[in-house]
Amino acid sequence: MQGDYYIPLSQQEIADINHVSKLKTNRLLRDLIEGEYVYPYQNKRGKYAITEKGQKVLRLIQKKTLDEGENDGTIVRQDKTRQDK
Repeated sequence: MQGDYYIPLSQQEIADINHVSKLKTNRLLRDLIEGEYVYPYQNKRGKYAITEKGQKVLRLIQKKTLDEGENDGTIVRQDKTRQDK
C-alpha cells in the first residue's frame, strides 16, 4: 500500500462532531475494528487507519455526499509517508 488512510481525529473529537458520548464512540470504533473497517494506526491508542474494506465504504459515502452537495468529501486524510502496512 502506498500510504495509509487514517482518521485525524481523537475519539473525543469524533464524539463531539457526531453529538454522542465518548463511550458510544469507543463502542462504535470497536465494532469498526471487529468488522475490519479500521485498525489501530501505527499501534497508537486512539488513532485509527482505514482498511481497504473501509475505504470502499468511504468512497461510496463521499460520492453520495458530493452528489448531494453536502460537503467537499473530505472525511479522511492520507498519510503518504507510510510505504506498507
